[in-house]
Amino acid sequence: MKQGPLVVALVAALAACNGSQGGSSGAPSASAAGSTAAAPSASTVASATAPVASTRPKPALVFGATAPSLELNAPGAAPGRALRYAATGAAGGRALAITVTPPNKVSMTMKLGLALDAPEAGAALGFHIDHVDLAMNRDVPEGAQKTMLGRFEKDFSTVVGRVDLAEGRSARFTQTGGGATTPPIPWVLLMLHVPLPEAPVGKGAKWHATQPIEASGRKGTQKTSYELVALDGDRIEVELHGEGEWKAVGGRATGTTKVDATVTIDLASPITQKAGGRIVENVESTQQMMASGDTTLDVEISPRP
Repeated sequence: MKQGPLVVALVAALAACNGSQGGSSGAPSASAAGSTAAAPSASTVASATAPVASTRPKPALVFGATAPSLELNAPGAAPGRALRYAATGAAGGRALAITVTPPNKVSMTMKLGLALDAPEAGAALGFHIDHVDLAMNRDVPEGAQKTMLGRFEKDFSTVVGRVDLAEGRSARFTQTGGGATTPPIPWVLLMLHVPLPEAPVGKGAKWHATQPIEASGRKGTQKTSYELVALDGDRIEVELHGEGEWKAVGGRATGTTKVDATVTIDLASPITQKAGGRIVENVESTQQMMASGDTTLDVEISPRP
């Protein structure tokens, strides 16, 4: 997925509304996270004529391509049980609320409807976005900025993807079509996904995972710890805390990704059923036109029919 005006539309609009020329936020984009493309000026935004992303074919974007390595630290209360995600099954849709606050503090809240679809051959299930509502923490004037935000909304509305399972214990999230979004939906789903240990576990179990970072122009490692705080049939609650370190391809930036969340899982689906958490990305840019600093993503996931 090539970098273009639509990918930086969010950052451009935020910067323009803030009266600044701030560079890219830390959150990865579906085209190339860590890209050095700077936020265009208001005049650049006004002259952008790129077609909406749904008209441009794009290659698949995969997050979690390599299954994480897991180590069980404590098995928890006995008797334990082996936890596995269903090979197929869509336990209702999901409502996502994501508030992105880049270094310039001009934030946007994205309320998205995630519909779960019948699986493609070999996949656990499919998904697509069927509702998009974007709101900023300040007024957006009519004109170029509002037009670009509309295009950004269209990018989200075209997202289509699939989820594949590895031995019923961890998932790979792939965007197979649609627009280049910031943040990518599969990346958000992966960050709040819980890989399951091979051995039986009970309440109080603790384990940690090491996940290669190898998408959106980044290379690195994410390490996350998990604690099973509730277990009721196929419904489990987990607290997770993780930190990753990565470098952008070409040495254009380095960064860290921290995540803290409490998630509820229905084993009938590898997509987290309910979550409340925060992802903080710190970017140190080697490029003059790319902003350094923290980008915070506050994420909520809730079930829907």
